[in-house]
Amino acid sequence: MTKSKIAALTIIAITLIIIVTVVIMHLSNPLRRSIERIRADMLELTPVGTSIEDVNKAIENNDKWRIFATYNSGYYIRNGIPRIADMHTNNNVHVIGVKTIQADIGTYNWLFIIFKRSVSVYYGFDKDSNLVDITVRKHSWDTL
Repeated sequence: MTKSKIAALTIIAITLIIIVTVVIMHLSNPLRRSIERIRADMLELTPVGTSIEDVNKAIENNDKWRIFATYNSGYYIRNGIPRIADMHTNNNVHVIGVKTIQADIGTYNWLFIIFKRSVSVYYGFDKDSNLVDITVRKHSWDTL
């Protein structure tokens, strides 16, 4: 075999290894799953009825997650985006819970590292501080 064929085969092998590695990393990141799948996974970890203390512990026990904010009001969803309810919230919207924890569970690169995407979870609690629902939000921004 000539040196040029060996060089070409080496370049092809290295390229394939890089492509396979990127695909595996992409597929193995749970944050890249659908919003519905992430929500189902989070509900498995903290089912409806879980106390606010246990939700806090679940978040604190994961070193990649952090509580962004805790609110003494519920949240509602407008145009697919969770928003914290306040005294100006329209009465025609469905408010989830009376307390909310917003947790950031991670970020990942999206579209060839041009954009980053963060994943947040909104936990809604009833008056007895028990979980009533979870909403997952993915938010993108450019890194340039």
